[in-house]
Amino acid sequence: PVKEEPVKEEPVKEEPAPAAELAISPTGADLSKANVADADVKITWGPATKITGITGSALGGAVKITLNEGKEYTVAGDVLTLKADAVAALLPVPISMVPDGTVMTLTIKFDQGEKTFDITVVS
Repeated sequence: PVKEEPVKEEPVKEEPAPAAELAISPTGADLSKANVADADVKITWGPATKITGITGSALGGAVKITLNEGKEYTVAGDVLTLKADAVAALLPVPISMVPDGTVMTLTIKFDQGEKTFDITVVS
């Protein structure tokens, strides 16, 4: 009879789960002139631990704004709330004067990375 060599099984190496990447959802929202409403943004923190600042730019950089935590935005756990009326108040003209379709891009800076959030003005 043929003696079979026992098969040596290699131990299965567990692949570490990939670390979550910094992400936000959604990545944009409409700002209605008629019904200005706050926007909640879900944060997947990944390697980041905090937001270090938020700036905004519109009209090709002609309009630049800086948001302040506690005034124009708040962070609670994994939710960033953009205070729409406070953000609109930073604009150089009343929100009612901003043309429909105008996009303001917010750059959300984290201690590890950054993400952008587009706000589109609609009637």
